[in-house]
Amino acid sequence: MVSVRAGNRICEPSHGSRWLLGLVSLAAGIVAPSHAKAEELPPLEWRWSKFGTGDIIVTGAAGAITVLSAVIVPRSQHAPSGGYLFDDGVRSALRADDVHARLAFRDASNLGLSLMVAWPFLTDALTTAWWHRGSQEVAEQMALIDLETFAITGALQGATNVIVSRERPYGADCGSDALPENTL
Repeated sequence: MVSVRAGNRICEPSHGSRWLLGLVSLAAGIVAPSHAKAEELPPLEWRWSKFGTGDIIVTGAAGAITVLSAVIVPRSQHAPSGGYLFDDGVRSALRADDVHARLAFRDASNLGLSLMVAWPFLTDALTTAWWHRGSQEVAEQMALIDLETFAITGALQGATNVIVSRERPYGADCGSDALPENTL
């Protein structure tokens, strides 16, 4: 922690100032990397097979399945319903009682998911490989592989949702006082 002496008093930054100082330090480390350190690193080069026709076909097909699974409505009769084993007990023990707290947790979860999805593209490919290390080829290959991975994952997850059509855990609460029908 940084302390500043002002006469006979020692001034310490507030909690908010410490957060701001930490964020500025982190941003300075990301935005202004040491050029001497970058010069010491060997250049990045792609040593594996490049993203080719087969990868384009797989990514396109997986992307199409992902989009279709988002458009196709799952079966109205849900095969499995309710929790399995200890699902319901854990859910009721961990679930916040207040609707506003649940919405805050939902927003935090959405933020975390967005950061995890963007990380491979923005940090690994764009910032590290291209900007910091100066290798456009490696950045392109990394981004294309990330895109292919997300497309395949989306296709598997989306197709499973449509085929299995498992009711969401909160499905039993829909239309009740716990989860009114007009809830977002």
